[in-house]
Amino acid sequence: MDTDHDGRVSLEEFRDALASGLADSPENYRRSVGPAADLYFTLADRDGDDLLSETEFSRLYHGAFGLPRTVTRQAFAHLDTDGSGFLTREQYQQRVIEYLCLDDPDAPGNWLFGPLDQPFSRTPSWTAEPPE
Repeated sequence: MDTDHDGRVSLEEFRDALASGLADSPENYRRSVGPAADLYFTLADRDGDDLLSETEFSRLYHGAFGLPRTVTRQAFAHLDTDGSGFLTREQYQQRVIEYLCLDDPDAPGNWLFGPLDQPFSRTPSWTAEPPE
């Protein structure tokens, strides 16, 4: 993805990589975008139990993407399809695959950033707690 070899992946490089097919199938995803999603999971898993709670998910998606707490709560409820109150690393990876790779509008992964028809500010706010 780092096409200019500066040691960083710019937003433009990331978009170009997705458009070029790096995430157009689960196999390509696992090779290209999967490691980044795995890193997000690891960073969010503050207690190190290899599970994401709703609180950990909310902190990640508020801090990295600026989602308000009401949206992260709603998104997590849709992503947690087994109702356990947690996302395993494998479940999180599957939801990201659904978001990026599947054409199914009813796939739970389409809730990764909340409802698709709801605009929100994507300005990161690196605070510990998401707003209500």
